[in-house]
Amino acid sequence: MTVQPRPSRIPSLIAALIAMVGLMANLVLVPQVASAAGDPGSGWFITGPNYPNPIYNNGSLSISWGPEYVLPHPVGTPATWIYYVVTYKNVGNTILYFTCNGLTDPSPAREWIMHNGTGLGYVAAAKTLCSTSGPNWNATLGLGRSFESWAWFHNVPQGPAGQNGDKVSIQWYTFGSSRYQTPFWNYYAGYRPPPPGP
Repeated sequence: MTVQPRPSRIPSLIAALIAMVGLMANLVLVPQVASAAGDPGSGWFITGPNYPNPIYNNGSLSISWGPEYVLPHPVGTPATWIYYVVTYKNVGNTILYFTCNGLTDPSPAREWIMHNGTGLGYVAAAKTLCSTSGPNWNATLGLGRSFESWAWFHNVPQGPAGQNGDKVSIQWYTFGSSRYQTPFWNYYAGYRPPPPGP
C-alpha cells in the first residue's frame, strides 16, 4: 500500500479568506434595521429629495423640517412614534423674538400622510416643544442664527427606508405646510443623540 501525503488545507483556507474579505467589502453597515413589513426601522433619517424640507419663508424667518427620529420598538412590531425636528432660522437683517405663549396646544402641528398617491388625512402632534415648555418659554434669534423646535407624533409613516413608502407634509401651526416628501429618504449621516422620549 502506498501512503499518499495528506493534502494541505492551506490553499483552501486562503481562498475562503479571500472570498470572505470580498463579501465584507460589499457590506453596507447601518445601525437601523427594519423589523416589520413596511417599517423603516429606527433611528435618525433625513427627508428627500429636498433636505431640509421648507415649511415657511417670508424673507426674515425660514422654517423647515428634518431630520426625523423613529423611536426604537420591539422586533417584529411596527414603529409607533416619530419625532420631527423643526428648525427656525433668521434669514433677515433684524433680531427675531419667539414665545410659546398661545402655542401650548400641540394639535395645530400636523403630520399629513400620502399613501400610494392618495391623501389619508393628518395626525395631530402629541407633544411639542411649546406644549412641554409652557407659555413662558421664549427665545431671541440673532441674525443668521437658528434654533430647533420639535414635535412627537403617535403615527409613523410606512417605510421602507429609502425612496419608496409614504410621503409626509408637515403643517406647522399657522405658518403653513411643507410639500410632500419621503421622510425616510436616507439615514442621517453623523451622530445625533436620541431625543427625550414621548
